Amino acid sequence: MTARVISRDISEGVVAPAFDETAMHILAKKRNGNFTVLKIDPEMLPSKSEERTIFGLRLRHKETEASIDEGAFDNIVSASKHTLQLPKEVRNDLAVAFAAVKFMQANSVCLAYRGQVIYKF
Repeated sequence: MTARVISRDISEGVVAPAFDETAMHILAKKRNGNFTVLKIDPEMLPSKSEERTIFGLRLRHKETEASIDEGAFDNIVSASKHTLQLPKEVRNDLAVAFAAVKFMQANSVCLAYRGQVIYKF
């Protein structure tokens, strides 16, 4: 089912812990057979920091340690200094957007609606 959804979207590849034969057959048709399919180890845990060297300069970025819990959006203060009570659907969309951009570059923007990411850059 997921492969059918991916087959309709514009994308360069997919990363997942496993692919069945039907999924591989569907994905092999994307991008004239040049669609990247990467299998990952589901037990692998990411490093707490990422390091790369660009033009001789070594950059290190720590993992974002912030987390979302049930009360994360309880104390939202508006421009008029009033505390807002956000509806549950809005809090859910904020949590989805946070999860989507947590590992992206700084200044990322994400739009989430009805529990789905609809745009991120």
